[in-house]
Amino acid sequence: MSTLESQLKSTDGSVLVKTSTGKIKVRKGQTEEAFLEQKQQFLETGPQINDYNWLIEDYDKRLEKFTQLAPEERKGKHFFDPLNKVDTEKIIRCLNLLYYEKRYDECLQRCHFLIGIEDADIEKNKKFQLFKSDVASIKLACELKLS
Repeated sequence: MSTLESQLKSTDGSVLVKTSTGKIKVRKGQTEEAFLEQKQQFLETGPQINDYNWLIEDYDKRLEKFTQLAPEERKGKHFFDPLNKVDTEKIIRCLNLLYYEKRYDECLQRCHFLIGIEDADIEKNKKFQLFKSDVASIKLACELKLS
Protein backbone atom coordinates (compact mmCIF):
# COMPACT_ATOMS: atom_id res chain seq x y z
CA MET A 1 0.00 0.00 0.00
CA SER A 2 1.43 3.39 -0.98
CA THR A 3 1.68 6.40 1.31
CA LEU A 4 -1.03 8.14 -0.70
CA GLU A 5 -3.46 5.26 -0.20
CA SER A 6 -2.73 5.09 3.51
CA GLN A 7 -3.45 8.81 3.85
CA LEU A 8 -6.84 8.32 2.23
CA LYS A 9 -7.71 5.52 4.68
CA SER A 10 -7.77 8.08 7.50
CA THR A 11 -11.09 9.27 8.89
CA ASP A 12 -10.45 12.97 8.30
CA GLY A 13 -12.24 13.08 4.93
CA SER A 14 -9.16 13.41 2.70
CA VAL A 15 -9.84 13.23 -1.03
CA LEU A 16 -7.72 12.97 -4.18
CA VAL A 17 -7.86 16.03 -6.41
CA LYS A 18 -6.49 16.37 -9.93
CA THR A 19 -4.95 19.81 -10.49
CA SER A 20 -5.05 21.74 -13.77
CA THR A 21 -1.49 20.61 -14.50
CA GLY A 22 -2.54 16.97 -14.22
CA LYS A 23 -0.87 16.28 -10.90
CA ILE A 24 -2.77 14.44 -8.22
CA LYS A 25 -2.74 15.86 -4.73
CA VAL A 26 -4.44 14.98 -1.48
CA ARG A 27 -6.80 17.62 -0.13
CA LYS A 28 -7.02 17.46 3.64
CA GLY A 29 -10.41 16.89 5.15
CA GLN A 30 -11.98 18.19 8.32
CA THR A 31 -11.77 16.14 11.49
CA GLU A 32 -14.96 14.98 13.17
CA GLU A 33 -14.19 17.11 16.25
CA ALA A 34 -13.68 20.25 14.14
CA PHE A 35 -16.95 19.59 12.30
CA LEU A 36 -18.90 19.11 15.54
CA GLU A 37 -17.39 22.26 17.01
CA GLN A 38 -18.33 24.26 13.90
CA LYS A 39 -21.83 22.74 13.91
CA GLN A 40 -22.33 23.64 17.58
CA GLN A 41 -21.20 27.20 16.94
CA PHE A 42 -23.70 27.48 14.08
CA LEU A 43 -26.54 26.08 16.21
CA GLU A 44 -25.76 28.63 18.95
CA THR A 45 -25.45 31.72 16.76
CA GLY A 46 -27.34 30.79 13.58
CA PRO A 47 -26.38 31.92 10.12
CA GLN A 48 -24.58 35.22 9.69
CA ILE A 49 -26.69 37.60 7.62
CA ASN A 50 -24.63 40.38 6.09
CA ASP A 51 -25.96 43.68 4.86
CA TYR A 52 -24.13 45.98 2.45
CA ASN A 53 -21.87 47.67 5.02
CA TRP A 54 -21.19 44.65 7.21
CA LEU A 55 -17.43 44.70 6.55
CA ILE A 56 -17.08 48.30 7.68
CA GLU A 57 -19.31 47.72 10.71
CA ASP A 58 -17.34 44.59 11.65
CA TYR A 59 -14.06 46.52 11.42
CA ASP A 60 -15.45 49.36 13.55
CA LYS A 61 -16.84 47.00 16.23
CA ARG A 62 -13.56 45.11 16.52
CA LEU A 63 -11.52 48.30 16.73
CA GLU A 64 -13.87 49.86 19.30
CA LYS A 65 -13.78 46.73 21.46
CA PHE A 66 -9.98 46.69 21.22
CA THR A 67 -9.58 50.38 22.13
CA GLN A 68 -11.74 49.89 25.24
CA LEU A 69 -9.12 47.53 26.65
CA ALA A 70 -6.65 48.93 29.13
CA PRO A 71 -3.28 49.85 27.55
CA GLU A 72 -1.48 47.05 29.37
CA GLU A 73 -4.03 44.52 28.04
CA ARG A 74 -3.56 45.82 24.47
CA LYS A 75 0.20 45.34 24.53
CA GLY A 76 1.20 42.65 22.06
CA LYS A 77 -2.39 42.16 20.87
CA HIS A 78 -4.28 43.33 17.79
CA PHE A 79 -7.94 43.94 17.04
CA PHE A 80 -7.70 41.19 14.42
CA ASP A 81 -5.60 38.06 14.03
CA PRO A 82 -2.84 39.13 11.62
CA LEU A 83 -2.01 35.50 10.76
CA ASN A 84 -5.61 34.47 10.07
CA LYS A 85 -6.39 34.72 6.37
CA VAL A 86 -10.11 35.26 6.95
CA ASP A 87 -9.44 38.25 9.23
CA THR A 88 -6.89 39.85 6.94
CA GLU A 89 -9.09 39.31 3.86
CA LYS A 90 -12.04 40.96 5.62
CA ILE A 91 -9.90 44.00 6.34
CA ILE A 92 -8.61 44.19 2.76
CA ARG A 93 -12.21 43.91 1.44
CA CYS A 94 -13.28 46.64 3.86
CA LEU A 95 -10.56 48.95 2.56
CA ASN A 96 -11.45 48.12 -1.05
CA LEU A 97 -15.12 48.88 -0.35
CA LEU A 98 -14.24 52.27 1.14
CA TYR A 99 -11.99 53.02 -1.84
CA TYR A 100 -14.60 52.13 -4.45
CA GLU A 101 -17.24 54.12 -2.61
CA LYS A 102 -14.86 57.10 -2.94
CA ARG A 103 -14.47 57.43 0.83
CA TYR A 104 -10.76 58.02 0.41
CA ASP A 105 -10.18 59.90 3.69
CA GLU A 106 -11.72 57.12 5.74
CA CYS A 107 -9.83 54.47 3.79
CA LEU A 108 -6.53 56.34 4.14
CA GLN A 109 -7.01 56.76 7.89
CA ARG A 110 -7.54 53.01 8.32
CA CYS A 111 -4.55 52.22 6.10
CA HIS A 112 -2.29 54.45 8.19
CA PHE A 113 -3.49 52.70 11.34
CA LEU A 114 -2.90 49.21 9.88
CA ILE A 115 0.53 50.05 8.48
CA GLY A 116 1.48 51.41 11.91
CA ILE A 117 1.05 47.96 13.46
CA GLU A 118 4.47 46.71 14.46
CA ASP A 119 5.02 43.40 16.15
CA ALA A 120 8.40 41.67 16.09
CA ASP A 121 6.77 38.24 16.39
CA ILE A 122 4.65 38.54 13.25
CA GLU A 123 6.67 41.05 11.24
CA LYS A 124 8.78 38.28 9.69
CA ASN A 125 5.74 36.24 8.67
CA LYS A 126 5.30 36.17 4.89
CA LYS A 127 1.49 36.30 5.07
CA PHE A 128 1.63 39.38 7.26
CA GLN A 129 4.14 41.03 4.91
CA LEU A 130 1.77 40.37 1.98
CA PHE A 131 -1.10 41.83 3.99
CA LYS A 132 0.91 44.96 4.75
CA SER A 133 1.90 45.34 1.08
CA ASP A 134 -1.78 45.08 0.07
CA VAL A 135 -2.69 47.77 2.59
CA ALA A 136 0.20 49.94 1.34
CA SER A 137 -1.01 49.67 -2.27
CA ILE A 138 -4.55 50.70 -1.24
CA LYS A 139 -3.05 53.57 0.77
CA LEU A 140 -1.08 54.74 -2.27
CA ALA A 141 -4.19 54.60 -4.45
CA CYS A 142 -6.12 56.71 -1.89
CA GLU A 143 -3.31 59.25 -1.71
CA LEU A 144 -3.27 59.56 -5.50
CA LYS A 145 -7.02 60.18 -5.56
CA LEU A 146 -6.77 62.81 -2.83
CA SER A 147 -3.89 64.71 -4.42
